[in-house]
Amino acid sequence: MKNGEKETKPRYGTVNFERRRYPRFNVDLPIEYYRIDSPISHTGRGLDISEGGLLIYFPEQMDVSQYLRLKLFLSLGSELNTIEVLAEVVW
Repeated sequence: MKNGEKETKPRYGTVNFERRRYPRFNVDLPIEYYRIDSPISHTGRGLDISEGGLLIYFPEQMDVSQYLRLKLFLSLGSELNTIEVLAEVVW
């Protein structure tokens, strides 16, 4: 090594390169959803949630700007609670 050069050591660990506004949390939520223009319910899975939104995998193609009625099922101990919301598909 030449005079004045520093020896660099390899660094190990986890690095998060995402620059999201809100932290995201992995979840596994059963979801029931309805298209606004249809009384027929379908099911999906919520996999990722934050203060800014919810990532849901649907078994069908959704159009951006489409509105859906969602029913999220949450278990808290032995209780099963639901949250019903009106949601917009953003991408």
